[in-house]
Amino acid sequence: MFQVRTNLVLVPVVVRDARGRSIANLKREDFELFDRGKAQTITRFSFEGAAGGAAGTGRSADQAADRTAAPPGRFVAYLFDDLHLGPEEITRARSAVEQTLAGVLGAAARVGIFTTSGRTTLEFTAERAQIADALAALAPHPAGDAGGRPCPDVSYYQADQIINRRSQDALDTATLETVNCAGLDARGPTARQVMQQAERMAQAEAEHALSAGERGRRIALGAMNGIVRRMAAQPGEKAVELVSPGFPTEGARRELGLIVDAAARWNVVVNTLDARGLFVADPTTDVTNQTQTADPKLLLLLGRDTIDLSRQAKTRWLREAIVAQQATLESLADDTGGAFVHNSNDLAAGFERTAGAPEGRYILGFSPEIAQPDGSFHELKVTLRNVKGASVQARRGYFSPAAAGDPAETAKREIEDAVYSREGIHGIPTEVKTQFFKPASGKARLSVVARIDVSGLHYRKEGGRNRDDLTVVSAVFDENGNYVAGVRRAIEMRLRDQTLANAEGVPVAVKSDFEVKPGAYVVRVVVRDSEGERMTAQTSMVQIPW
Repeated sequence: MFQVRTNLVLVPVVVRDARGRSIANLKREDFELFDRGKAQTITRFSFEGAAGGAAGTGRSADQAADRTAAPPGRFVAYLFDDLHLGPEEITRARSAVEQTLAGVLGAAARVGIFTTSGRTTLEFTAERAQIADALAALAPHPAGDAGGRPCPDVSYYQADQIINRRSQDALDTATLETVNCAGLDARGPTARQVMQQAERMAQAEAEHALSAGERGRRIALGAMNGIVRRMAAQPGEKAVELVSPGFPTEGARRELGLIVDAAARWNVVVNTLDARGLFVADPTTDVTNQTQTADPKLLLLLGRDTIDLSRQAKTRWLREAIVAQQATLESLADDTGGAFVHNSNDLAAGFERTAGAPEGRYILGFSPEIAQPDGSFHELKVTLRNVKGASVQARRGYFSPAAAGDPAETAKREIEDAVYSREGIHGIPTEVKTQFFKPASGKARLSVVARIDVSGLHYRKEGGRNRDDLTVVSAVFDENGNYVAGVRRAIEMRLRDQTLANAEGVPVAVKSDFEVKPGAYVVRVVVRDSEGERMTAQTSMVQIPW
């Protein structure tokens, strides 16, 4: 039997009444879901209450001992975008987190501190001293080149407008700034050549700024995706607090779509906070900013027939950049059922709002009919039937699957997703057993044995042999859901007909050993075959006493 893949799209939805309070008593039939204006059948429906969250993991039959304490019921990951935040913004955000931490941490809560650069990482813990140390270590780590201010000072957004959008106004602004910051003399008989030089310098700096911006964006969103994926293994309520000025170009849409897909699948809410507070885009207030003072009429030397450029052009580009950045943060929060905090100097109040108990949210699921997998964007809309005075916050869209890629990469991604999930998958009959022994005080060896029934797999006949490959991954997570260690094993099966017939009722045993300390652990075993593309994923819990 082949494993059937369905293109299920999950849509987080928050419904609020006229007072802004979450509504929790709606049913499937109260919702309407549209994909590019076409009504869809809602095939999956659930509600996650503020005190509930995702279901926890069941215990295995061979669990060594019962847990003496309840597992954490809430995980909050603070992700600081130190690639794009400045010193004052990080200091302001750090202080706000410290003020609100007591309200976040509780007997069943864990906090992690992460950065987009990867320079500061604290896995989930309830230890206040460790959290304080991680917060104190936060500092900016710009993605661009270190050194003085560039000339001209072209932002990522303005560079995107110059290079990708072919905006003449954006280039003209940078060209005039170059005349000023480089101290060029655009008078006399060489004025035209000087202006051409300034334009080339502006174009080159825009290309450099765009490349650095794209690199920083990919790193930051990659870190964001990694945090969401690693939180899949945690039970209960899961929230990411993203502190960032945002990512201003259209190029981020697909990367954001992957994050939203993962967040919806693994019940992770993403809250976004713009640490700039009440931000005023006025370059004249910054003495280090090379403001535009060159005469716009100099652009006539470059053959401009008309000039639509004021002395406040730099301010305009800064303001447009802020709007584009904040739109990205707002979209990420809306699409995952989170909150977007911006234009406020009271970040502590923002963290109290987002990192406390979450709002209830609905998860709607549907399987779209996609004639051709072209990777295009599909706009979504969610409305309510017969519900008066309510507002809807919902995922705005998704990208359809692209054409089939490398099978090996697809398999790798599916296995990794399954390892970090707690979802049970039963495509291949597999029995998982765990055992441990303690060779010395404070040390233990944990053995994980997967017994796999290979008789029912789909084999490919080649050279008189039945061929199939198994990938078996065993992973261990600590009681806070943090990844501890993992082992991947590949089994190549080249079985004769008689050998395959004899395999009935004789499972293949795969053993993995881990050196660990005594404590509570979650064991995750994933098995996938290459020919039938079937998969099994099971979870066990083990308590190793001290």
